[in-house]
Amino acid sequence: MRLYSWNVNGIRAAERKGFLDWLEITKPDILCVQETKAAVDQLSDTLLNG
Repeated sequence: MRLYSWNVNGIRAAERKGFLDWLEITKPDILCVQETKAAVDQLSDTLLNG
């Protein structure tokens, strides 16, 4: 089982820096994300719906 905890310090910046690519490569079973600093309406469709 792969469990990851990541303090992204801003989910939109993390997405621009390759967060989704990392997520696809690592395929965690459980992912905990802290300090997203974004409202739902600020997130991309990819982040919201996969």
